[in-house]
Amino acid sequence: MNVKYLALFGTLSLAAVGCAGEFQPGDGNGPGPAGVDAGADIPTADAGGDSSDIGTAQALFENNVRPIIGSACNPGGACHASQDPAFITADPNSAYDTIGIHKDRLYTGFDPATSRLLINGEGGHYGAVYTPDDVITIEAWLAQEKLDAEAGGGGQVISALQEWSGCMNLDDWEAQNVASLWADKDAQNQGDCDACHNLGADGFMASNDSVRVFENITTNPSLMPSYFTQTIDGTSVVINRARLEKVGNQLSPHEAHGAFQVDGNAMEALQNFYDLTVSRKLAGQCQPPRF
Repeated sequence: MNVKYLALFGTLSLAAVGCAGEFQPGDGNGPGPAGVDAGADIPTADAGGDSSDIGTAQALFENNVRPIIGSACNPGGACHASQDPAFITADPNSAYDTIGIHKDRLYTGFDPATSRLLINGEGGHYGAVYTPDDVITIEAWLAQEKLDAEAGGGGQVISALQEWSGCMNLDDWEAQNVASLWADKDAQNQGDCDACHNLGADGFMASNDSVRVFENITTNPSLMPSYFTQTIDGTSVVINRARLEKVGNQLSPHEAHGAFQVDGNAMEALQNFYDLTVSRKLAGQCQPPRF
């Protein structure tokens, strides 16, 4: 396996044995789509019918990459069919669109060197392992995605999370004192949040350096889920409360994390900032996406 994939901290979960784990360093977590059969097999592209009339990159994904992802996940892609980011589906007709919703966090800019979809296949992510041939196959798909995007004039759809990054406003962030309130939140017997998460450990950034936190979460899609994530259908952004509650309540796999109250002045500040950002978006006052 190419060692270049070890370079990046922050991760987006690709597999979880028995679904005990969710995100290793770098990602938020949350609920997945209801009604998914966690044990369902992930069918190959053949099950979805003829792919001759679809784009080259889509055909490569459906025919070659989707079976690899389904095989690497246990069982049958269950964990990321049912938790954020829910990028695996048992429906072959929606598989390509589903993974595309989460491209910012899985393969930003189609760059294999920073793709969490590839990096997590190193084998340390809850048992997910790619063979060398798997890596070559996924790299070929990402290269074709980039070519297709360039051929289309770069007119890729901007995700809700990308748009949100441009709508977030530093003045609003600092006025609500979001960074410091979360940095100073006490995790039982383990000190304040910034003691461990000052540099973004486990994909959560908490620091009294408000500007640094803002710049990191608005430019790094692996750190944005510290506080915000997309809805399951990818159409809008919500506070990543599900992740915060899971950690604060010491639910699996966070049993060793100090307990903390999710509600309180820190959550109120985050909610106020969220409401201000929504208002800015509705008023057409957003800047261009920052990632």
